Amino acid sequence: MSQIQSSLLSENPVIEGNSVTLPIVKVGTKAYDANGKEFTLTKCALESGAESWKDGIATVNHKVQVDGKISKSWFEDPYVYATFEGLSQETIDVINSAAYRGTSQESVPVEVDGNNVLRLKGTGSTFVIFPENPACTMDAGCGVIASTEAAISEEERHVFDVAVVNNVSKQVKVKEISVWLYNNEADNPDALKEEITRVVGYDGLGIYFVYDRDESLSLGDEMPDDREPVHTVTITVSNSPVFNFPLNSQTQEQSLDSTGGNKVPDNDEKITQLESTIKQKEGLISTKDQEIADLKSTNTKLEDDLKAKDGQIASTVQAAVKAALESHDAQAVQKADLDAAVKDLASCMPPEALESFMKTEPSVEVIKSTTAAIKSAAGTKVGSPGGQLQSTDDGGSLSSMYLGE
Repeated sequence: MSQIQSSLLSENPVIEGNSVTLPIVKVGTKAYDANGKEFTLTKCALESGAESWKDGIATVNHKVQVDGKISKSWFEDPYVYATFEGLSQETIDVINSAAYRGTSQESVPVEVDGNNVLRLKGTGSTFVIFPENPACTMDAGCGVIASTEAAISEEERHVFDVAVVNNVSKQVKVKEISVWLYNNEADNPDALKEEITRVVGYDGLGIYFVYDRDESLSLGDEMPDDREPVHTVTITVSNSPVFNFPLNSQTQEQSLDSTGGNKVPDNDEKITQLESTIKQKEGLISTKDQEIADLKSTNTKLEDDLKAKDGQIASTVQAAVKAALESHDAQAVQKADLDAAVKDLASCMPPEALESFMKTEPSVEVIKSTTAAIKSAAGTKVGSPGGQLQSTDDGGSLSSMYLGE
């Protein structure tokens, strides 16, 4: 169950140095959770859980944690008392000032019967100061600070669903919040957004999407695609309530020998260390971004080179295919010429002589010239007996000629 905060208890504190002792809650006090649900703190809950507030934190207006803690707590009917140790002088001064309103306990219910809290675990207590407003006067000894439902009307309460983006880029509901505005801020949209930012900021740094409450959605559900957030809140170190508490955590050793009282440090060491760490992380992120950019550039160049190589390969293959086709066509032409020349030679040369002649692997030109010579000689020696060998008059290169049958 979530934390509950009780209505205001206004009792005079006992202050000794940096120690404050006072009642922090009374039997029958009303308390409220983040959604404004009302609970009653019973005697059995306060009596059994009184000591659980020991070592609890000290805050102001349930918002800002201050130096110091609850060193001991106990029950004396009808109150739970607490002693705060290690409070800063500024906190002591505020408790002594007219701005001080009272205290409000913070706890987590362990056992509840209806709206009655039967057992609880104390977590801390807050000092309520101006401008938070109790629902009744200091003299009445009670009141509800403005962050509880009983202090204001329902019209001044705003309820929202808070979503973040998960690891698959979907907005998922992670929290339900209630925001209250009062007095002249009730209708101020800037005040509403500021209060939303403050409430969401306690969940840590990041980007939060704030939607009007949808009771049909449970925690962990994806936000419907047709819905638009009413606010988008970015929490950084500069606007986080966790990192921007007042720099008043000094100790007595930091006091000055002047009427100025305690010196407020010029800078808070933890915040300085955190900012330094963030700068280092930002530097690492910047370096990684540059590395990614370099890799993308290299990848683009490799892709361009690959495309160029593919183009060269395609051009080479195309040229090779063309050359092969041309070579094949030339060989086909040569073979056709050879076949025609052999056929023509066979018409005027006996097969035995042709076979013997072709074993010499003559070229087409030689075959053609031989055929022409035979045919020419045959034309001039018509009537030679039996087609016998006829010698040429000039002792030419042909040693013999045959007439085809």
